[in-house]
Amino acid sequence: MKTHLISKNLMFFALISLIISSCSKKDDTLQPVYTPPVGTGTANPIGTIVDSGLVDTNTRVMKMEISTMPYTFYGSNEEVSYVSASTSVSLYVNEDGLIPTGEYSLASPDSKAPFTFSSGVLNLISGGDSNGSTTDQIVGGKINIVQDGDKYAVSFHINLASGKTTSEIFSGSLAYADSK
Repeated sequence: MKTHLISKNLMFFALISLIISSCSKKDDTLQPVYTPPVGTGTANPIGTIVDSGLVDTNTRVMKMEISTMPYTFYGSNEEVSYVSASTSVSLYVNEDGLIPTGEYSLASPDSKAPFTFSSGVLNLISGGDSNGSTTDQIVGGKINIVQDGDKYAVSFHINLASGKTTSEIFSGSLAYADSK
């Protein structure tokens, strides 16, 4: 009877351990890319879009600036850090004046196709002191965008040059400006 109870408890703890390890922040296999919904009502401003013009006849470059927001970073040694950062990224799109809904991946150096991005940078602000800020280059990952008028939901699933990763979701309005 005692052996039966021990084996039941052992199986229970093994199942709990398996569930906990499969939900690890580092393991993206069980964490699908999330496309955030665009909220209803008044959208709080989260940044700006600057239309920087044509790259070729079918592609425009739109520079998206996300205001200073909180980020959670995951390092290669399972360390977690929290920081405020503003984000600047150049998105290649196929529409004038908009960043259309879709999944954007890192552009290859030779191609600036629609639904890709390049020149992504996070400006990390330490302790609220903009003079003490550093930058970290976006070197991979995906950016998911849902656009509804001037309201956007932006989901970052990105890798940084420092070896850290982050997955953050922001939603609100993006003010439009034309660089011409």
